[in-house]
Amino acid sequence: MSTFLLFLSSFGLISFISQQAEIGRYKAPFIFCCSVSLVLFFFALFDLLSLGLIFVTSLGCFLAILQIIRTAKNPKSLNIPYSDVLIVVPFIIFYIAVAKDFKFLIWDEFSFWASSTKIIYETNALFKSDSPIFLKSYPPIQQLFQYYFVKQTFWSEKNVLFAQTFWVLSSILCVVGSIVRGPLNVSFTFIIATSFLYFFNYSYSTIYSDQLLGACFAACLALAYDQNKKITTAVIFFISIAALALIKEIAILLALVAFGVFYVSYFLEHQSLDKSFKARLLYPTIVSLLGFTATIGVLKSWSWYVATIQATRDVVIPNFSIFTEPALSKRLSLTTSEFFTRVFKPGFLSITDRWSIASPSLVFLFIIFILLSVAVVLIKPRILRTKLVFTLSIIFVGALGYLASLFLSYLVFFTEYEGIRLASFERYFSSYILAWMLLLFAFLCSAMDELKTKSLVTVHAAVGLFICLLVPSVFFKEVKVIEAGGEAYQLRQRTESFADKVKKYIQPNEKVYFIAQNSNGLERIMFYYAMLPYTSSMSWCWSIGKKYFEGDVWSCDVNLPSLLDGYQYIAVYRGDEKLWQSGGTLFDKDSTKNGSPSLFRIIRTDGKIESFSRLE
Repeated sequence: MSTFLLFLSSFGLISFISQQAEIGRYKAPFIFCCSVSLVLFFFALFDLLSLGLIFVTSLGCFLAILQIIRTAKNPKSLNIPYSDVLIVVPFIIFYIAVAKDFKFLIWDEFSFWASSTKIIYETNALFKSDSPIFLKSYPPIQQLFQYYFVKQTFWSEKNVLFAQTFWVLSSILCVVGSIVRGPLNVSFTFIIATSFLYFFNYSYSTIYSDQLLGACFAACLALAYDQNKKITTAVIFFISIAALALIKEIAILLALVAFGVFYVSYFLEHQSLDKSFKARLLYPTIVSLLGFTATIGVLKSWSWYVATIQATRDVVIPNFSIFTEPALSKRLSLTTSEFFTRVFKPGFLSITDRWSIASPSLVFLFIIFILLSVAVVLIKPRILRTKLVFTLSIIFVGALGYLASLFLSYLVFFTEYEGIRLASFERYFSSYILAWMLLLFAFLCSAMDELKTKSLVTVHAAVGLFICLLVPSVFFKEVKVIEAGGEAYQLRQRTESFADKVKKYIQPNEKVYFIAQNSNGLERIMFYYAMLPYTSSMSWCWSIGKKYFEGDVWSCDVNLPSLLDGYQYIAVYRGDEKLWQSGGTLFDKDSTKNGSPSLFRIIRTDGKIESFSRLE
């Protein structure tokens, strides 16, 4: 029944949004994703998330019933082109492709993206001060949209994944639908563009925020460009930009770029020859400031909530003169050297290995995009060129600014280990490049709006074939099936089985300390995720004793009892002599002979640990 309500409420909301002036059916799914997430966000700020879900679902169902009645009275009111059926195909494919028993297997999904969604799902609330979650200050907007999906169906990682996929695909559709006009052209352009994620090592098999950030940024840029004299276009842009800003902390920089495009577009659309330049400048400025103020207000509301749960992070921006000191000047030198290496290094794009084709460097990719931008301007009518030149110039300057901000982040906010290696640099910056690529592709395809059907099909078939020859083979694999497997999947099954045994004993207010000797921590993070919403250890020390090898940065040479304050249980996934020796006589001899995962209760007398009693 709840699954039916999900479909009914979503249908009602999307139908209603699509019928509003200046929105239409191509932008509606994206606006739906942003609006639902923001409504749930504001309810959740006041610990009313369940009520927010009831409100959104009830409103959607009411609107769906009205739509059904309206359509029954006037069937011709639908007026949907047959070509729009093609738009649904990617949504269906990437739902069916996900295996029913799909499971997340990537470290960062366990450490935050999946675990935060699971906490919200289990507790029907945002993170609290005592929630067993890393990075409580990270905005939870994508998790709230996933909550909308899974809470009305049932918990499955397939459903969580598809909620993310739905938003990403809706974002791409919004980009295309805002720029391309012909229905058949929109359908073909959208289908081809859905493969672009894979050029950046993104995919529809993870819930990382980076591809969502890039796709939403592209949609906001498209909405910013597609302004006219009606206030509706400004309102839907402001809704979208508020959601974008809550995807990731750095998204505020992307929002500034989108606001730049919006201001120029809105200004050019509101020109009147009978007014002075100052008067013509006033209205777009006021509207832009109102929208920007609203976006800052949304961000401040999240900062307020983070402060109430005492999870505020103290970010200190140092005086850059400190980098003249010998120790830090070395870090500056190494980071700068690595930065230029990565910028000029070939292989920024992920291209199929079926052909001997060199993948371009980031610098070369910039050159390609600049040339494509010039081509876009030249093929468009003269009346649109001013707006296009400003829009594409702002995006180019924004790319340089975003690149510079990432470089500064590696110097200031990342650890030295991550900073000098530019950890995940390509993944982070690809969010911007993906948005830029989607927008350019939509502009180029919009030139085909006037082609006749036969010519349009021919050109798109050629473009589609070209993309298929370049896109990584993993795209075709995931079109067929997205499944979990391999050693990581087997490890996940074993840790979940162990966690299920632990849950038979632990109470909601109790905590368990996890140990896996000679491990890089994957077992620990999988166990942590499996135990949610119960609390398991989140500290670094999951392997006890001296280093197992030269590069072992995970083992802690400490006394085991010193780690156990506040814990009632020890979950030993993999023990060895180092662990038993660290525990001394607290472990009885019989319990240490068992090589399988073991659960121990910590026995205390007057606050002092007396022994570890084996339960499993």
